Amino acid sequence: MTTRYVIGCDPGLGGAFAVLHIGDDGAAIVERCEDLPKVGAKVRGKRKQKIDAGGLVRLVRDLAAARPISGAIVEAVNAAPGMGVSGAFSFGRGAGIIEAALIAAGIVPEFVAPAVWKRAMRAPADKRLSRARATELFGGSDAHWPLSRHDGRAEAAMVALYGVKAGVI
Repeated sequence: MTTRYVIGCDPGLGGAFAVLHIGDDGAAIVERCEDLPKVGAKVRGKRKQKIDAGGLVRLVRDLAAARPISGAIVEAVNAAPGMGVSGAFSFGRGAGIIEAALIAAGIVPEFVAPAVWKRAMRAPADKRLSRARATELFGGSDAHWPLSRHDGRAEAAMVALYGVKAGVI
């Protein structure tokens, strides 16, 4: 086995990405983990945030230029029950931006349903507990997700680890 890098992504406005370094021995280390870049936008006169498409494309290209990325896995998202039309559209738009940014960097993403990776990683639905599970899986790497709002970072790392352990990437 050779050293490789994989990207995991948790879509959504509170989403994040993680880059795992997979050593020759198969051990996974979180090399980088951060929230998706956002930009302010005016929607019907109100100031809102959205995923910064250009910023994400630059970020993924820089990541791919700095290290050999073996693959990427993204949580496959769907509209949630009770989600409004504009919210569902915005959520889907963000997921499309992530897919496009990866493809622009020459990385064809794989997708996994939340229920599949969460069951395999024994990740609970509760976001606070999800951060604790990621810390357990990565041997105390909680420095990457120190705040409760960093649950997307923890989940992105677990999505990437799922991809490696399941042989998806």
